[in-house]
Amino acid sequence: GGKVIVVTGTTDDSGGVTIDPSDTGFRDAAGEEVSLTSVSRILITGDPGVSARFGTGAVILKAVGGRVAATCCIGAGDKNVKVEALDGTSTYTLLMWQAD
Repeated sequence: GGKVIVVTGTTDDSGGVTIDPSDTGFRDAAGEEVSLTSVSRILITGDPGVSARFGTGAVILKAVGGRVAATCCIGAGDKNVKVEALDGTSTYTLLMWQAD
């Protein structure tokens, strides 16, 4: 059980994008708002390569060549995820999961 937010896009290496899982702009298949109050796990994939920084800015994940990187047990504090290309621009898919 739980809730999932999936975000896809393009990012660059000069600041990237920050995704806030509590943003009410996310919708489920029925059009209902989905926001996360906590994040239990994140998965990221990117091509040619991205890094995902969680909260305080520590690099926690790097995904290169379409491979998937994942982590769990995020902990307390800022839940925002910053996605940045490793070099130039990159496409990415970020999945954030909140356990029940």
